[in-house]
Amino acid sequence: MGRALESCVMPDLSKVEVLIMNDGSTDRTGDISDEYAAKYPDAFFHIRKANGGWGSNLNMAVRIAKGKYFKELDADDWFETSNMHRLLDTLESTDVDMVMTNHRYCYCDHTRDNIPQWHNFLGKTEKLENIPPFYFPIWDAAYRTDILKAHHVDLPCHMQHTDNLFVQNILPHISTVKFEDYILYNYMLGRDGQSVNINYLSKHHEQLLEVLRLAFSAYEQSAFRGNPHLLYKLKTTYYIFLSHILKLYKVCDLDVKSVIKELDTYVAEKIPELYSASQEHKKLRLLRVSNYFFVPLVSYIEKHK
Repeated sequence: MGRALESCVMPDLSKVEVLIMNDGSTDRTGDISDEYAAKYPDAFFHIRKANGGWGSNLNMAVRIAKGKYFKELDADDWFETSNMHRLLDTLESTDVDMVMTNHRYCYCDHTRDNIPQWHNFLGKTEKLENIPPFYFPIWDAAYRTDILKAHHVDLPCHMQHTDNLFVQNILPHISTVKFEDYILYNYMLGRDGQSVNINYLSKHHEQLLEVLRLAFSAYEQSAFRGNPHLLYKLKTTYYIFLSHILKLYKVCDLDVKSVIKELDTYVAEKIPELYSASQEHKKLRLLRVSNYFFVPLVSYIEKHK
């Protein structure tokens, strides 16, 4: 966490507001937060709250944020501080709804730069409706705060993976996007206890399934159903969650074959446009044509890819 907060320290802190969300922590989070709030009292603010999980942190942060733009940072990740001034210069000079920056995957023994699906638009400002749909995680974007305040729907508490719901909900309200050509976010992978860690997934797979069902339901009820960017976001969420579920085959007591068949049958019946769009996914198509008989094979591929 100290690394994350230190990455927010820059020469001109008058331009930033760092909301440190202390989610009822019982470790040294409070001490570290107090240290930075005392050292940078005009920029760092220690927000204490009852434990509610990641979603509740974001809910409160959106409500109290005062800045022109809003950007999320997890405690085990960190910003590329040397590029923060570039982002701040852009945020001062633009009024677009969303500003995109790239990220880097950081493992215990190596790093890997992400190649974004939006690389063809680097350095450009575009209307979202005029460009093909593209995938991006929550940490790639800085969002206009007034748009979040107007359209953010409170995320469920005590549940991981709800960042997918956040992006899905706000995406239809994004009209203009600026694409920056540098890495800002360092995303840590391979740490025990992460929500994408196989041990965590095996213990909390019900959360995974619940978030996916919430994503389906939100899309079905959305006034923007059929929006190509919204459909693409749901499709990528479906792929990511299916990958997680497949990795749980014979890892826990989850009946992976039955779960995937149930989910995919629901998609076919309730969201046929998603079922049709996801036919491009080779492994999912293989599962469908085999009546999900090849779950063990596809699971093996997912675990070793």
